[in-house]
Amino acid sequence: MDLIKEGHEKFARLQAARSNTIEEAAGRYRERRGRHPPPGFDDWFKAAQKRDAVIVEDFFDRIYHDINPFWALDQPELRRRAHSQPEVIRIRSGKVSLVSEDPERGNQWMQIWAKLVKEIGHLPDLDMAINVMDEPRVLVPWEKIDEYVRTERRTRDMFPASEAVSTYTGDSRNISSLPSFNGPVKDIYPTGPVDTYTYKGFVRNFTTSQDACVQPHLRGLHGTFVESVSMSTTHELLPIFGGSKIGGLWEGKMEGFMWRGVASGGRNKVDNWWHFQRHRWAQMMNGTTLQKVIAADEAAAPHVCASPAQRVDSKKKRVHTCSYSSPFLDVVKEKPMKEQYAYKYLPDIDGNSFSGRWRGFLRSTSCPLKATVYTEWHDGRLVPWVHFVPFDNTFMDIYAIMEFFLESHDAQGRRIAEEGSRWASQALRKDDMLLYVWRLLLEYARVVDPQRNRLAFVGDLVQEKT
Repeated sequence: MDLIKEGHEKFARLQAARSNTIEEAAGRYRERRGRHPPPGFDDWFKAAQKRDAVIVEDFFDRIYHDINPFWALDQPELRRRAHSQPEVIRIRSGKVSLVSEDPERGNQWMQIWAKLVKEIGHLPDLDMAINVMDEPRVLVPWEKIDEYVRTERRTRDMFPASEAVSTYTGDSRNISSLPSFNGPVKDIYPTGPVDTYTYKGFVRNFTTSQDACVQPHLRGLHGTFVESVSMSTTHELLPIFGGSKIGGLWEGKMEGFMWRGVASGGRNKVDNWWHFQRHRWAQMMNGTTLQKVIAADEAAAPHVCASPAQRVDSKKKRVHTCSYSSPFLDVVKEKPMKEQYAYKYLPDIDGNSFSGRWRGFLRSTSCPLKATVYTEWHDGRLVPWVHFVPFDNTFMDIYAIMEFFLESHDAQGRRIAEEGSRWASQALRKDDMLLYVWRLLLEYARVVDPQRNRLAFVGDLVQEKT
């Protein structure tokens, strides 16, 4: 109850900070970012008003978390790195074109990004390198990122409005070599003590619960860190765009929760499958398995009971397609999403990358539950315990969460379901995604521009000459 109360207090503060005029929006930008807004900020704000968007500066924090380190690199180098990638969306004089070495592999993601960019308009010349894989591709060592972030802070300058440049430089065709791409994620995180992010066993800080940097144990509990399907990463800072970074009435819904999904999450094998998040989840949610675990039956759930040596030895005797997991997990028929929405609670578990069903869960009027290591564009506008229920990537708290809601707090579960659905229809629309990407591209265009140190929107500070 304390966490739910805290969540609603935070959400109220966010709503109170809504900007209704360009002066408010630009002023809050300067206060939070330490810079003037980029050129085009006024057109962006007019479009947001036209689309009846809720504009709160905090909603865009993810953009600056991602963009700020690039201020530490030279602009020509950033442009060269983006221009020379194999899959690029190119914007020239307002026209959008696609460049791809492998059209079939890149087609789906490239087309989705290109369609969205074409709807925006009002964009300067850009080269957008696109990640056509499921998993993130840029994994810069923490020490480098920390250095870049410190450099960015030192470069912030609220220069006089009279010195501002309002026009982007334009096309740049310099080309250099590609950054080198490596295999799976290995030892790129700091190894300090784990921060406390729970309250009485429940997740209090959802952002920290996603962060493998402060949770070393996640490296053995999530497929992305164990053995991803298509991981090809660089340890150099590269501007590349991707989807993520590493109905019915409540009374008529069934008590309990429903989860159905494929056994994705990474390249599972005989000696690693029990580490993968969806395999762990399916076993932890199986009543028969749990009864055997309680009875200390080590053959019931290898990820819970057996040592690594026991796990490998016991499975090597059955080496054929999926034979190593078949004694523990059965394949069942698919269940359409509309049937899953018949349950009051809908947990969401990472697959190979971010979840494509999360927005649907939020809009479903069921209560969504989330455990993930991936960050997405909408994170800043969703408040845990108000719009969804967070749970830990170890899944250690899921039983307590369900006991809390199913036994004595049905009204709270219903409220979260209704608040999440209502807010998703206001702040997670396609229009909101478009406005987020538009704002991101304005910032990206500035950080790679030769005149970035003086590029700014200052129209709210000075009266334009006629």
